[in-house]
Amino acid sequence: MMQTSRKPAVLVLLCLAVIFITIHREPSRLLLLNDQDDSILVAPPENGVSSKFPALSKPIIKNFTVADTVIGTAFSKNHFAEALRSCISMKKHPSMTNLINNGTIKVIAYNMGGLGETELSLYKKHCPFVEVRALDFSTYPPFVSDLMQYRWKPLIIAKLMEVRPVVFYLDTSVVFMNSSNDSFEKVVTSMNQKYSKCGIRTLGVTYHSIVAATHPGIYQYFKNDTMNHVKSTRMVAATTYLAVRNPAGIKTMKKIVDCALTKECMAPTGSSVLCNYARLNVAKYADCHRYDQSALALALLDCSHSQNDYAGNTDLIDMQRRSAVVKFWKNYKGNDKGGEYKFYLGEIKEFYLDKHQDE
Repeated sequence: MMQTSRKPAVLVLLCLAVIFITIHREPSRLLLLNDQDDSILVAPPENGVSSKFPALSKPIIKNFTVADTVIGTAFSKNHFAEALRSCISMKKHPSMTNLINNGTIKVIAYNMGGLGETELSLYKKHCPFVEVRALDFSTYPPFVSDLMQYRWKPLIIAKLMEVRPVVFYLDTSVVFMNSSNDSFEKVVTSMNQKYSKCGIRTLGVTYHSIVAATHPGIYQYFKNDTMNHVKSTRMVAATTYLAVRNPAGIKTMKKIVDCALTKECMAPTGSSVLCNYARLNVAKYADCHRYDQSALALALLDCSHSQNDYAGNTDLIDMQRRSAVVKFWKNYKGNDKGGEYKFYLGEIKEFYLDKHQDE
């Protein structure tokens, strides 16, 4: 009788133990998706809408070429002068000109708002090879529309992965350097071997650690052992990176996209871009957050603790902001019919010179 009465108690204890382990073993497990599922699954969205990126289940490409590549970017009105300069540098780069002219690569730019007919017509004039699209925010939770939380960037990259299996994403501050020794083709084909482990290659790293510019609230959505390395690992730069449609790239992008679509992941309450700069270089939290860049850094650290697997600088591109934009348009030798020169300088004056007199 005593043995019989013990069985229910033992079962209850076992069930409680399983529940305890499940809850405490890995806080982020609900966001760590099934590796066998090749679509990007969205963490339970707060507007009740379920979303997927089913095109990511297309056949996996093993040997990537430039013909498999789509270049993507996004900009709003306040970055128009930068975007146009970036595009012009792209089409004039020795390793890019033929690829663009013969249609080997596809280029897509997302209009993030504020662009008028003047800007769009000038962009189309100088960059007729670029397809301009709009991101439909109505298909996402309302908080995604806050552009300053940068959730839109991984969502755009995921959409571009549906277009072609290699995405080369760049911010508008990025320009292609004619003096480079590297070529676009070499950068793309590096994803076949050297940077295949995580399916992503960032083309730069920051000078500070991950922990310095990452809100602690985001950590619960990533692997526990990743937290042991955030102090010693420099944060990767999200200004330019490649993402490929191989199993590793899909898995990494799943985490970043799910973070973007989970309100407290990519932008935990209290997040701010303003840092305590005295603490940035001492491997301590500097009271600031880098949104998509923080999520990218943690997702890659989940993949590998060695940055050699996913970070590699190149002289193909360079990030040049504000003062460089002003210098470019002042020295621009293009066709000035229709007062384009004055228009560009007006854009620069409004969004750069007037607002950044101290730079």
